[in-house]
Amino acid sequence: MKTRKVGLGHVGAHVAYSLAVQGIADELVLVDSNEKKVESECQDLRDSVAYLPHRVTVNIGTYEDLGDCDVIVNSIGKIEILRANQDRTDEMKFTVPAVNSYVGRVKASGFDGVVVNITNPCDVVTQQLAKGLGLPRGRVFGTGTGLDTSRLLSALARQTGIDHKSITAYMLGEHGNQQFAAWSNVSFRGKSLEEWAKTDERFRFDRDALQKESIRGGWVTFSGKYCTEYGIATTAARMVSIVLHDEKQIMPASAELCGEYGEKDVFVGVPCVIGKNGVEEVVELSLNEREKEELKARLHMLKGVETCKKCGAEIKKGTKFCQWCGEPVEQKIKNTGAEIVSYGAPVLPGAMFLLSYYNGNIPIIGLPGCVMYAKRTIFDLALPRIMADDEISVEELAALGEGGLCLNCPVCTFPNCGFGK
Repeated sequence: MKTRKVGLGHVGAHVAYSLAVQGIADELVLVDSNEKKVESECQDLRDSVAYLPHRVTVNIGTYEDLGDCDVIVNSIGKIEILRANQDRTDEMKFTVPAVNSYVGRVKASGFDGVVVNITNPCDVVTQQLAKGLGLPRGRVFGTGTGLDTSRLLSALARQTGIDHKSITAYMLGEHGNQQFAAWSNVSFRGKSLEEWAKTDERFRFDRDALQKESIRGGWVTFSGKYCTEYGIATTAARMVSIVLHDEKQIMPASAELCGEYGEKDVFVGVPCVIGKNGVEEVVELSLNEREKEELKARLHMLKGVETCKKCGAEIKKGTKFCQWCGEPVEQKIKNTGAEIVSYGAPVLPGAMFLLSYYNGNIPIIGLPGCVMYAKRTIFDLALPRIMADDEISVEELAALGEGGLCLNCPVCTFPNCGFGK
């Protein structure tokens, strides 16, 4: 059983060691663009082999050597990026181009095994690898919320005193800040959390606080040593073991949805049956209505879409208006409590002008891009009245449909012209 490690940072090196010390792989081939780093890690692992309980061969390889391996663990990354802002999506600016630089070489090698991805943002990069390699569905999956679920199990064990292995619980969603615990599916020794809570105060804990603790666990680790190692290494090694031994075990992973949970064309952390072919089945939990909405919201974030607040239609992020009902999508000004007078005006330049009033008399306006380059716009018509505290009504804006076209005269004589009159 041959396993290749692509990328050898803190996490990659620990995964390689975990695979070796547990005897999961007979042969490890290390691949990294940093030749000095990969050589040092290879030597260090070789130095440990004599005292391991299993025989393990450790070598250095290239991307072209990946064709005959059983499993690739992708763990390229640049952990320093997270020091400024604890958001795994920030790593995308490095990891996505990095993966693009070698995924074609891996495909050209003839690789036909299973890929376990660790690289963040895990769900995004896993989907990127799946598309680039073109392998059958399930052959490429990510650690996803596998580690987050381990953190949840650990927190539940400390809270209740029940051993981790006697607890069933899952974190769902993005491997990042946008994930949640499926409390309706939590059980201890085969009995639901709700049943335990009826008779035992240990189970009447603050669920939101415990969920937050599980999500923040990685950052607690990161804050002290600027990396995470043991937890993610053990998670990835366990997944490799399940694949190599075809265990058909249920474990949370970043997997492709093809109709499950009512979604498709997105990778997200959900419970899966893992075997020799990777993710062989996505397990659909019976979620309550609140959990269904939470999962939907997180999936929309990963897909780059959102839900229209008026009609409920799915629309792409960045869209100004819902294509189904015409409702303005950008609600940030409205969320302040301001009353929107109008989003749009029959004026050129300036058709996308937004006017609102906060607390009845404080104007909040949204200016279209034309104000940065056009000589005269809707802003020139509205600003004098705004500065004079003369409230503008939607009817007055509508009346600008007559005279609201700036003719862009060679010699501008505004306001001594017909613009806005």
